[in-house]
Amino acid sequence: DNSVLESAAWYFYQKKYEGYALSIFERLLMREPKNKDNWDNAVWLADKMGWYQRTRMLMEERQKVLPLPEALFHVRMLDLDLRYHLDGLAQKDLLTWLGQPPGPSLPDLRLAWQNAENHKNLPLKGALLKQALSLNPQLDVLRSDLAENNVDQGDETMAVCHS
Repeated sequence: DNSVLESAAWYFYQKKYEGYALSIFERLLMREPKNKDNWDNAVWLADKMGWYQRTRMLMEERQKVLPLPEALFHVRMLDLDLRYHLDGLAQKDLLTWLGQPPGPSLPDLRLAWQNAENHKNLPLKGALLKQALSLNPQLDVLRSDLAENNVDQGDETMAVCHS
């Protein structure tokens, strides 16, 4: 019975046997691959244990079985990379997502320019904002963000950006 297994997993977790608990949650995933709670528990526990590779693998497998909206999945993956201080993997993920056909989505571009801003890479942020603006010229917020970024870089002449 799955409820008995879940109770056992939580018992092992409470007794600080997290590895056993995770093993049981993963067994539950094999039995009920469409059960959101089992996925949430397994991902949460693997992350709590500090097992980056296992957490990432579980998140990727969950996406195949019970997909989240793409933008939310990308935010969660990027958050995972950055919480483990894996900036290189975060950059790799961003570049991978930006390069997927039919081209970069606005949510992925937003993640990329926010990441560039967090790393004080204002030229990259500006380039990503320009790309987003070329794909979405009607979004005035992009135009004002780009103008603000130009001012932050010390280029007052580019403060007003025309499409």
